[in-house]
Amino acid sequence: VRGEALGGARSAAAGSTDGPEKELWTRSDVVVGTLGYFSPEAAVGEPPDPMFDVWSLSVVLYEAATGRNPFLGGSVTDVLHRIIEASVPDPQTLAPSLPRPLAEYLHRALSRNRRQRPQSARELRRSLEALRRKT
Repeated sequence: VRGEALGGARSAAAGSTDGPEKELWTRSDVVVGTLGYFSPEAAVGEPPDPMFDVWSLSVVLYEAATGRNPFLGGSVTDVLHRIIEASVPDPQTLAPSLPRPLAEYLHRALSRNRRQRPQSARELRRSLEALRRKT
């Protein structure tokens, strides 16, 4: 499966070993994924690790809570700047009825400081379950 420019995914033909699909699988300079969900580490070209997926899931949660991706911009450069350097918009600005504890959690989950974020999908789930019990 490979990422497409608009966020979809497409499966390469089974058993295909030639053509553009082969080049995609063997190149190390190709970025695969949907830019608006890249972690800051992915955006600067660090090697992939499972934390990238936890970040992406946090972006999806932010979107579900606010109706908006916090990093989308007019150009690739704008999006990369927002991911790497800009502050994440306060979720309550976009969704005023959002409970404050959830807004604070989303802000932490999308922190530039990697140590402030959930360290695993399990930790993310436990935190969300705890928030659900509180609200």
